Amino acid sequence: MIDISPLFQIHFWFTLQPIGLSPVFERAFFLFFALLIILGSLSRMFARQRKEDYLMVRAYRYFGQLFLTMGIAGMAWFFLTFEEIYLFGARFWFLVWLIIGIVWAILGPILMLYIIYSLYGLTFAELLLFFVASIVVWG
Repeated sequence: MIDISPLFQIHFWFTLQPIGLSPVFERAFFLFFALLIILGSLSRMFARQRKEDYLMVRAYRYFGQLFLTMGIAGMAWFFLTFEEIYLFGARFWFLVWLIIGIVWAILGPILMLYIIYSLYGLTFAELLLFFVASIVVWG
């Protein structure tokens, strides 16, 4: 059984001495970061195919860039942790990676909505209706 109590302790995250991952977590992190890279590549391929819908192309490119960048950065962290490299393989880099990914994933769509909102002068209800209709039609 996996003990998650160390995850809530500060010294677990901020020790500079990297400790090797268990085989289960090695496979899990590798597969997760590889999946992000694959999703990013697929998203960018879909963006090239949908040239008629500008907003969907922007969304595919945005999330493709997000997944690809975070997958490559995560794979680099995984390599440094796997090799147990001092400082660069530390666990707090995963927290930095996670915070950057969350901020990027949340602020990007909000910024896109704001640009569309101000550019077209739509009300908030019209904007939501537009995006729901786009997802249903192009989904």
